[in-house]
Amino acid sequence: MLLRKALLFLPLGLFLPLSQVAATIETCGAQQPSQHTSQALDLSRHMPLQRIHSGMTGYGVTAMPGNPVTKFQVEVVDVLRDFAGPGRHVILANCSGAGLEKTGILAGMSGSPVYMPDPEDGGQYKMIGAVAYGWSFNKEPLCGLQPIEQMLTARGNLNTSTLCVADSPAAANASGMSEGGIGAARSAILRKLAANWRGAAADLDPLFDPMTSAPAGAVSAATKLTQVSTGDNSLQPLALPLAVAGGGETLMGHLQDLFSASGLLPVSTASSSGSRSLSDDLAPKRTTLKPGDPCAVLLAWGDMDISAIGTVTEVLGDDVYAFGHSFNADGAVSLPLASAEVKGRVASMEKPFKIAAAGDILGTFLGDQHTAIYGRMGQMPPSIPVEVKVTRPECTQTYHYHVAQHPFLTPLMVAATIEASLVAQKKMPDRNTIRYTVDVDYGQPGRYRSENLVSASAGMQSMSVLVGDIAAPLAGLATGPLGPIYPKTIKAEIILTADMHLAKILDAKLLTPTVHPGNLAQIGVRYQSADGRIFTRSYTMEIAAGTTPGRYRLTAGSWQQHLTKLRAEQPDRFDPRSVADIMELLNLVGATRQDRLYMRLVPQDGAGLSIAGQGMPNLPSHWEKVLADSAGSGAKPDYVEATVKQIPLEFALSGSADFELNVEKLANSAMLIP
Repeated sequence: MLLRKALLFLPLGLFLPLSQVAATIETCGAQQPSQHTSQALDLSRHMPLQRIHSGMTGYGVTAMPGNPVTKFQVEVVDVLRDFAGPGRHVILANCSGAGLEKTGILAGMSGSPVYMPDPEDGGQYKMIGAVAYGWSFNKEPLCGLQPIEQMLTARGNLNTSTLCVADSPAAANASGMSEGGIGAARSAILRKLAANWRGAAADLDPLFDPMTSAPAGAVSAATKLTQVSTGDNSLQPLALPLAVAGGGETLMGHLQDLFSASGLLPVSTASSSGSRSLSDDLAPKRTTLKPGDPCAVLLAWGDMDISAIGTVTEVLGDDVYAFGHSFNADGAVSLPLASAEVKGRVASMEKPFKIAAAGDILGTFLGDQHTAIYGRMGQMPPSIPVEVKVTRPECTQTYHYHVAQHPFLTPLMVAATIEASLVAQKKMPDRNTIRYTVDVDYGQPGRYRSENLVSASAGMQSMSVLVGDIAAPLAGLATGPLGPIYPKTIKAEIILTADMHLAKILDAKLLTPTVHPGNLAQIGVRYQSADGRIFTRSYTMEIAAGTTPGRYRLTAGSWQQHLTKLRAEQPDRFDPRSVADIMELLNLVGATRQDRLYMRLVPQDGAGLSIAGQGMPNLPSHWEKVLADSAGSGAKPDYVEATVKQIPLEFALSGSADFELNVEKLANSAMLIP
């Protein structure tokens, strides 16, 4: 199947002892009781599956442009028992009217309720289920209905409340990483999103997942989302329109690439006529919903909206059942439940769809099950405020968004807000330079900051580095075994210019091959800029007075070379075992800038050990052997601590050059007196 089969992952929860969870974890927003029971089938309004048979006729209700309560005719073809899995039955039905003979079943009709006369209750019309399944390229409006009694189990199957751990001392101070993850296919997509994260230079996995670790950006053919398919001949859940208002052509192309075979169909739309406040008062509206109304899972909103559109099937008190199939089959979730407005429909040959837009937030979707998505009115789920300030030569504009909390979708949605902000006024110039600062506040676990200068000759190349620097920490902490951990706020300040500031090191010369402790080593570096200009600059590096005489390697290089060397020299710093370790590593990478020349002085002899994260450089050989033998496999050899000097540059740098430097013992001062 699509995203709902290919990207399944475990219900959200914490991989901590229950006693710690109860003692330390704060819930996010208003919570439901931890146990739910299935909604009982109301025989006065619902017809059980056992009474449904071939030939029965009735009607369905869905929203269409200009008519929010549009009826269409439905005839039962057959009941397909155990068709969607053990104990999961599907009602095969033909539809007609409302123009469906021309368009076929529309994406966005998922959840449209269907009513039939009950032969055992005087022919009273009762709900039997909802439009939920279909085929691609189907020439007639034949569909599969999800029986209402199966949809009502979505509440009973929900047995846990959604928790967040942004302020959890247990999560922040945990000493070990437990097993977890979100599945190989989703992990591959997040790694692809974060492929240009600077940590990739040190071969870091942006998800920090020991179970599925892979080089950043590695997406195998077996796990590419776009290769997931069940074929056009399979009855499958109807696609959900992923309505994007304010995203622009560039963003739409990227979303279509990510979700092309996911069960989400990216569609450009306008903003809803309803208003949605981004103020501190985000209490849900008290608007009511009824069966047949359009509804939305709101993923991002503000200066751009992204939402998955479907239809409400049943409303029982404050309980809402929609879609007739899952959103992602994630189990317990905490996603905004919003009203929606249908603005048009498109009779596509492959996947006809409704054009719709999300409206006001009305409550929270709490359960995402195979048979339905379940929500409750009147509760506001947690969300993440995102502020993006973009400065171009002609103007400065600040954009504001909120993003829903979800381990897989949050990094994607934040990346979308960054891209939408950068191209809101006009497209990225082909030759461009981006200077940016990112500040992500995680509350008790700490802050992540990233500063950088990126320059490129391809418009989207520099943007992908910025997106990677934001997506990697979000993905790593949201999907990690100690998570999900979400930020409190995200702020980005971006300065964009239509020029290039790039240079590479051609060669370098050590002007002082021999120095004494306390003296300066002098280096000349020859560069070539992006426009072919060659220039030379000279630098000095102080050799500390306490430096041990001997042979050293002096390197002048870029951020890539610096991170690669640092990981080889101090591997424990790149092997995080707790949230605190991850935050420290993220900030180390975030502070490693592309507009810096890194001068690194490393001893050629006398490397040390690292034991349990404690570095011991420059050990005598006999002590190194004794300590290594006592520590066993916990000892990591070749530990060194380089002396590093950062030199600010006005351009992004690539390349490196290194030399051997002799540090000689200073002659006895008494011998120098004549």
